[in-house]
Amino acid sequence: PAIPGKTGALVRIPTRLLTAEDAFFKALAERSELHTLAYRTAMQEGKRGADIATRIGEIISNPTDNIMAAMKRAADYQTFNQPLGKMGKNLMKARDTSLAAKVVVPFMRTPANIAKYTLERTPLNFPRVIGKIVSGELTGGAASQELAKPVMGSLIGAAVTMMALEGYVTGGGPVDSKVKALQRDTGWQPYSVKIGDQYFPYNRTEPFGSIVGMAADFVEGFEHYDPKQVDETVKKITASISDNLTNKTFLQGVENLSAVVSDPWRYGQIMSKRSLDR
Repeated sequence: PAIPGKTGALVRIPTRLLTAEDAFFKALAERSELHTLAYRTAMQEGKRGADIATRIGEIISNPTDNIMAAMKRAADYQTFNQPLGKMGKNLMKARDTSLAAKVVVPFMRTPANIAKYTLERTPLNFPRVIGKIVSGELTGGAASQELAKPVMGSLIGAAVTMMALEGYVTGGGPVDSKVKALQRDTGWQPYSVKIGDQYFPYNRTEPFGSIVGMAADFVEGFEHYDPKQVDETVKKITASISDNLTNKTFLQGVENLSAVVSDPWRYGQIMSKRSLDR
């Protein structure tokens, strides 16, 4: 039952604010998609000149069911609320059967969608998009829209690469924890932008932060590249992708559990202490 009275009203303030924010950005995404589809439809129908504006106005005033459905999908996508796939739904069902699993993984749909959103804007997405275009699954404006995702992400990554080479953007830093600690003592901070002598973290600005972080880690991985240590370079890049997709506040439980499983003697006591502190 809901907490009654003023106490309940205060407790629900954060949820109400988040709901309002979610509704606001969904409305923006829906209107944007409506105007995009209205223009695209008018062009596909062969409208020209003043007829284009007239037809766009007609569609905006009275959108079809297909356009309404597309607006809903766009709103869910832009706010990371789109439904999970079959595997994701099965994992969510499995999580919901255990209270312990809910504690470790309190959020699932939004983090999964953020990770998917991020990967779609990396060069790793080019083969998937090109394959769909070749097979005819993606055509016209939809194909251009999907192809724009890895293109824009790659351009951002290229810009970040130049900044990282100049020392203005940092990645995760050295793999060796002792070396990283020494760097921190000098004022250096991981996953940050350096402005003057100050470091400002960017890794909370998702999903943009993950794209920047992977590009910066890529630079660090090859900055001191040694042909005799190819395995170390590959290991760092692989770890970078994993860290940038999972090392988030909303996935802290998963990260801590993974650390405990990999090294229980080292991380088990730390995780227990954190739980007691809470």
